[in-house]
Amino acid sequence: MLRFLRPRHRWLLAFLVLSLLPTTVLAQGEDQDPDALHVRAALEARGYQVLEIGFATDDQGRQDRSTVYVAMQAAEPQLDSDTTVRQVVVGLGALRDVYAEADVLVVALQVERYWLLYPSTSQNFDDWFNELIGFDEFWHPIRRALKILDTETGRFISEKDFTAKDFTQKDFGGGTPPPPQDDAQRSDENILLQPSTFFLPADSETIGLALAQLSDRQGQPLIGHEVRFSFVATGSDPQDLGTITTNEDAGVAIRPFTASRALGQVLIQASTGSQNAAVPVLVDRAPRTADALRAVLKEAYEVEDYLFRDAGREQGTNYMGDKQDIAWVETVMDQQSFNRRVANQALRSFGTLRTLFPESTEFVNVLDWKDPNGQTYYIVHMLLATAMDQWLDGTITAEALLARSEVQVLDQDGTPVSGKDFINKNFTPTNGPSVDVSRTVTAQVTEESWGEQLSAGIFRVPLGGSADDFSIEALDENATGFELFDNGAMSAPLVSWHAGDDEAALKALHLNEGQYLLTVLGPAPASVTLGYTEHQSR
Repeated sequence: MLRFLRPRHRWLLAFLVLSLLPTTVLAQGEDQDPDALHVRAALEARGYQVLEIGFATDDQGRQDRSTVYVAMQAAEPQLDSDTTVRQVVVGLGALRDVYAEADVLVVALQVERYWLLYPSTSQNFDDWFNELIGFDEFWHPIRRALKILDTETGRFISEKDFTAKDFTQKDFGGGTPPPPQDDAQRSDENILLQPSTFFLPADSETIGLALAQLSDRQGQPLIGHEVRFSFVATGSDPQDLGTITTNEDAGVAIRPFTASRALGQVLIQASTGSQNAAVPVLVDRAPRTADALRAVLKEAYEVEDYLFRDAGREQGTNYMGDKQDIAWVETVMDQQSFNRRVANQALRSFGTLRTLFPESTEFVNVLDWKDPNGQTYYIVHMLLATAMDQWLDGTITAEALLARSEVQVLDQDGTPVSGKDFINKNFTPTNGPSVDVSRTVTAQVTEESWGEQLSAGIFRVPLGGSADDFSIEALDENATGFELFDNGAMSAPLVSWHAGDDEAALKALHLNEGQYLLTVLGPAPASVTLGYTEHQSR
């Protein structure tokens, strides 16, 4: 096992680990890492032959998860051809899409006894993907850092020595890579694949759903696009599940699936003309006791590196005499922002509860979180079954579902704390890949037979998102102003604007996750419309 005195040399570590690939298997192989299955599926769907996916090691021989690599058979034995550049970029994208916490991404291409090693920082990839820099600026540091390793000698060789080799009449294909994907295709289609549950009982009756949500780079649903579904069970060939067209409501394609026998980890896959996604689901025997259910859910959450605590169902009557049937799950939140990983944790937790407890009418997702001082808090999100079903039937998007959840925060003694203030204080919105969506909200007051009727404008900022860039888009002549409130703190408005005021306070407004309420001031009929930008985590 390789050890180094200076673990901060992450790039060198990655190179030296890669040099052992032909004869060495890392301690954490792909069969233990479901994320690697996602990367492999995405790349093999594009015709590439994947050899290995793994992490570098530090000076103690432990995994350094800040540096991740994928090794592939080179599609072409050239350093700068379009085919090679495309293979490197696709490999970096597959790694970045799954290993969100990694700082360094490395694509290694094998040409006979040589490894072509192309490294990039995650920030460099993000800047290009989000169109902050052009392709040349993105590619230059990758190309400059290229190393070529001779596995027979264990030494790096020069580009001149490599290009002097005769690789003609050799087969470098692992299938034929697809045509180059232009920037418009890359930026105009995004796929979010969400199986409805972490765990599917193998009873031939319980139905799981694979939901593939397609959107453009502005977050708008893509309607009428075809999505091909498939699944791969451990040790088996891929099984085609057919093609489904995205619907008109939310740009979602839905494929139901069941299982008659325990298959273990199953990889659900979805692909379009330009995008691929894969997510694992645990398929096992239906648990017959509460303890068996906890055990299988613990295993199911571990498939995606989530830590499961407990789950259950509560039935009874509340203080008003209403019957209640609540299913709940408690897991650990290991992030410092409400990013896509946490959103996935919440969505599939809710979906798992709906799958396993179909008669329950309310669902509670509890996230255990510790602050830097070791104090435990419980972040509690609640949803009604009616809202869940709108997501599961494709009527609303995943973001819209999370926006409908109510949130509370409890300390370790169960005492409520201000959820909104707590979240704003302790969590920053995710700074990972995001999409910006233009929104509007309208409030009005009308004259009815019984008097004036106020219709407030209510909007939600989703989990992991934020809103800013507020402006007045429409204000009719009867409206004398408006007020904007945090729905959880109605005693004082966030903004109170009156005709003649400037818009400085409005333009300075920045809102995190939560529900907000807009009211118009003035005699009926009067209305106001505000425009704003919502930032959603990808």
